[in-house]
Amino acid sequence: CRFSESPRTETKMTIGLKSWRFSQPILEKCKVLFAGPHFQSAIPMTSRLIESRGLLEQIEIVHAPTDQDIRDKASCAHVAIPFMQRFGADFFSPELTPKLRLVVQFGVGLEGVDIGAASENGIAVSNVPGSMSGNAEATSEHAVFLLTSMLRHLNDLPRRFSEKCLGGLPVPRSIYGKRVTVVGFGAVGSVLCKYLVTMGAHVTAVRRNKWDDINDDNLDSQTLNSIERAQSLEEALPGADAVILACALTPETYQIVNESAISLLPRHAVIINVGRGPLVSYSAISDALNTGYLSGYASDVGIGDTPEPFDPNDNLAKHPNVIFTPHVGGITDYSHNKMAEIILDSIESVIGGKQPSIWVNRPGV
Repeated sequence: CRFSESPRTETKMTIGLKSWRFSQPILEKCKVLFAGPHFQSAIPMTSRLIESRGLLEQIEIVHAPTDQDIRDKASCAHVAIPFMQRFGADFFSPELTPKLRLVVQFGVGLEGVDIGAASENGIAVSNVPGSMSGNAEATSEHAVFLLTSMLRHLNDLPRRFSEKCLGGLPVPRSIYGKRVTVVGFGAVGSVLCKYLVTMGAHVTAVRRNKWDDINDDNLDSQTLNSIERAQSLEEALPGADAVILACALTPETYQIVNESAISLLPRHAVIINVGRGPLVSYSAISDALNTGYLSGYASDVGIGDTPEPFDPNDNLAKHPNVIFTPHVGGITDYSHNKMAEIILDSIESVIGGKQPSIWVNRPGV
């Protein structure tokens, strides 16, 4: 179920509402395919919620941890949850997934789903926006954790403890008073800016769209008035002590942190990535760390074009000024439970022949 070609995101506009597969109620037990070996904590959480809603007779979870398992079990699936698996055009063929009504991501990211192919086959695609699930808050908390870990030299603290060295060098740095550039001002970026402002950082945010286009009532006006607003990365990097990537991966943001971008930073800055690995150039980060120009890199999403999970034996993973975490930023007890609730709402809608409440490839969107 890997991509054989680049994913398409366009929606086929000529398909009518009655042509979408979900328009026909599911008259048998709904099979929900949980794809891949990762994020397995979602399975018992969803199972408990299915039981609490009295839906055990209507919904069955089918776990397919390997690509072969996915192919073997896909034909019975009415709903598929990809997690980190890539659902290419072949996955949506009527021969492989004849019953499939809905692909719903247990989270936000859909870059691994060929949305165009799903639309052509009448399959709805859904996700859980970070602003609805607690994912934005959880990911922002993790970004602050990674930033604090870099500034306070977390990797070196066990050595100091084992050597019975109180305090020690280098001296930890504080978030308070630091100049932090946040790239992206969506669900995660806006919450993150709020947290950093509260902690006393001087925050500059970079947003792709014009700042005067913001009309979200959920945004904190005090935060908006407390940050510097930049339109480009180039104007937000000079003087930054830290850069936090919290934006989506698009053709425009691919490797936005490269040699040129790093050269605009002052020496000893740190880079935090809670967006996607390919936002960053592996070679640029590696070179800057090895020369001492960068003070550190911390990421919850890997780095460069290497698919997650990132190789723990890679030289960069062993660098003393690097921290990798296993894509846990958006995972907390609150956020996972909330995501399961929203996903189950969509599944119940599809069982009844109704459109999912969050419909990414809805015609005209």
